[in-house]
Amino acid sequence: MNDLHAIDVWQWKGRVHAVIYHSARGDADMDLETMFKVYGEDKCWHEVNKGYTYHRDDKNVRLWCSAMPAIGVGTVEYMTADSEAKRMVEHGG
Repeated sequence: MNDLHAIDVWQWKGRVHAVIYHSARGDADMDLETMFKVYGEDKCWHEVNKGYTYHRDDKNVRLWCSAMPAIGVGTVEYMTADSEAKRMVEHGG
């Protein structure tokens, strides 16, 4: 981490399942293109919500952006488990 960049790495079940990059001087187009290349594994990305949410062709990885200068990728396995856990908590499970 430095004044320009920070990286959060989320581990679950002994593996990295998400990486979030924060950049004080991010370039949205360049950052998105870089993430597609680095995490794409030579697969295509499909737009879910233009400029915000994408999923990789194999549907194993999602990429998301936010209004703040942050961009992340995560496995669908982790994202699904996280959503289910939040739903259980909200419904008293």
